[in-house]
Amino acid sequence: MKEYIHQPSVAQLPEIAETCACLNVRKAARAVTQLYDEVLQPSGLRATQFNLLVAIALAGEAPVTRLADALVMDRTTLTRNLKPLESQGLITIEAGTDRRVFHLDATMIPTPGSSGLSLRR
Repeated sequence: MKEYIHQPSVAQLPEIAETCACLNVRKAARAVTQLYDEVLQPSGLRATQFNLLVAIALAGEAPVTRLADALVMDRTTLTRNLKPLESQGLITIEAGTDRRVFHLDATMIPTPGSSGLSLRR
């Protein structure tokens, strides 16, 4: 049996916009991401790329599937987001013993410093 979602009236929308946790968490996440993008701009990294580099560095050499699970990301989305990092030489992606598994290794690790973020090998 299908359940139907109640369609709110136009009059209810302002209250929904103010109290909906999902909407407000997503707005907050976008604001935080924009702030990080501004801070990271001199390094040439975006917040999403920075997060991936940190996760890869923490995991060591790790299969894409394990990293996707740790980041709560779809494997195909993660793979697409890894390609620019590989192109920039920040990570290496190597085939594992199983053709479906690729191992990742951070060649450059983001480190905070007194003059901002830097990348080290």
